[in-house]
Amino acid sequence: ENLSSIVVDATNNWWGQASGPGAAQVDNLVTYAPYLDAPYTYAEPVAPVTTIDLVAGWNLISLMLIPEDSAIATVLADQIADGTVDQVRTYQAGVWSGWGAPFDVSLTVMKDGVGFWVNMDSPDTLVVTGYELCEPAPAVPPEYSVVVGWNLIGFKFTTPGTIDGYLGDVNTNLDAIYGYVDGAYFIPTTLEPGLGYWIAVTLPGTIYPDLVSP
Repeated sequence: ENLSSIVVDATNNWWGQASGPGAAQVDNLVTYAPYLDAPYTYAEPVAPVTTIDLVAGWNLISLMLIPEDSAIATVLADQIADGTVDQVRTYQAGVWSGWGAPFDVSLTVMKDGVGFWVNMDSPDTLVVTGYELCEPAPAVPPEYSVVVGWNLIGFKFTTPGTIDGYLGDVNTNLDAIYGYVDGAYFIPTTLEPGLGYWIAVTLPGTIYPDLVSP
């Protein structure tokens, strides 16, 4: 039999030396040839996608993923294009900043780990694309600083978690914590993906998120 005419299903197998042909991998149907090498194609990691439901009026939210591009023009691209978003505010180290009147562009990015007040003219769904721990390796995992007094923080996970598990050492200095949903403040017992929170602490500190939701 003429082996040169045989088609072999070698998907996900090595062909040639027992140790495998280095970095080459057969990844499709191939025509037999001794020590055949098929080039290995590297695929970039696909960033996860999540959504946040926004109601008309004020929403206290945070990004549960680390965005690929944190520019407000990118994060809120659909809402800006549709004209549904009116204003974005945050409060960091005792200072308000914002996007939209009356702040104009004193706030230009929406980063993970931070809480944001988003005022909507009508309901919409915010699609968030990014990474759960950090950008593809090599990259430094995130950390979020808090100051004495009030801080607007985010919750950087796609599943609920405990307050003490997420805040870590910061929790020992926690004096108050509030969330805001459907036009009313509440005292949370767990932290929810997509929500932002006011926290008051008595000492400065740093939040170091775990690999998985606490």
